[in-house]
Amino acid sequence: RKIGPRIDIGAFESGVLNIAPSAVEIPPVTALDDGPDSVINVRDSFEDGEDGAAGLVYTIVGNTNPALFTSTVIDDPTDTLTLDFAEGAEGTATITIRGTDSGGLFAETSVTVTAVLLSYVVNTTADVSVLEDGLTSLREAITAANMNVDDNTITFDLGPGAHTINLSGALPAIRTSMTIQG
Repeated sequence: RKIGPRIDIGAFESGVLNIAPSAVEIPPVTALDDGPDSVINVRDSFEDGEDGAAGLVYTIVGNTNPALFTSTVIDDPTDTLTLDFAEGAEGTATITIRGTDSGGLFAETSVTVTAVLLSYVVNTTADVSVLEDGLTSLREAITAANMNVDDNTITFDLGPGAHTINLSGALPAIRTSMTIQG
């Protein structure tokens, strides 16, 4: 049908617009460097009104410490992020994940990941938790031992003479079978 100088071909405009997905922060992860892989369901942290969380395509778009991992992979069918920690690596990384909808809009969220060495030899009297400093405090040793379900023994290598550890606060609760010798 002709309307003035234009021809109406029956097309219409839709008021429905694609809205970008949304995301919430993923809770932090702490793991032993030689422990089992950490697996995170990324779908739980995203939502999309048009495609749903299961319809998004997930990709890793940032990793502040790649040396901490042997691999970081998102499995497409399950939308799970698997973190395989490099043996002997200790430190913290922030992994940024993007969820993209079918219209190309996206949201991003991050997870802070900390890997600790399986070291239960206390070699400093300082009450600190500083990763990658070559020292293991009593606080760090208890934290690491709590992540290992096996029987654990914490020992001390502080050098000759008497030593005092002045605690800055309560030590972590002991949640596994643990012996502290020294």
